[in-house]
Amino acid sequence: ECITINTEKELLDIINSNTNAWNILKTRRLQSYCESDCNTIPKWLSYLIDSLVKINLFSFNNRPNHVLINQYKANEGIMHHVDGPIYHPQVVIISLGTPCLMTFRKKLASHEIGEQYGGDLFSLFLQPRSLLMFSDDAYHFYQHGIPADCVDITIGENIECINSQQAKVKYGEKFSRGERTSLTIRKLLT
Repeated sequence: ECITINTEKELLDIINSNTNAWNILKTRRLQSYCESDCNTIPKWLSYLIDSLVKINLFSFNNRPNHVLINQYKANEGIMHHVDGPIYHPQVVIISLGTPCLMTFRKKLASHEIGEQYGGDLFSLFLQPRSLLMFSDDAYHFYQHGIPADCVDITIGENIECINSQQAKVKYGEKFSRGERTSLTIRKLLT
């Protein structure tokens, strides 16, 4: 856990109280904050970013300036994707609410799409109040996503869960998904 249950509740209360900030998408709803446009980062998020810099998850030179807040219902997810070259190749995801399984697959080159299947290679179990950071090779060479059709999660059922020990879950253990909110924190390159 990177935050306490009380902090999680406070964050969810702040996020959910900002009803006008939500953009409704097909498979989730989204709030977006960036320091480089007219939509500045609120103080509570700036404080969170400062705390990540303070514990050296980000360097001062690569201080995040972009936060996406995604909220998923139990049967919602996000297709596999890469964050791309417009960001510094480092991302932190803080999970709130209920657990989920994030899967990773090899990023296909343009000429490989339709010729090869970029099937899931491994998964990470994201506990509520957990923090996931990935960068460098994981950022550049793998796509990440959350299966939308998965309401119940069985650890290791279809693919190896490489953080099962750290997440304190066992092979075959079952979890139900509910509403999950994630904060994706990174630096937009200008």
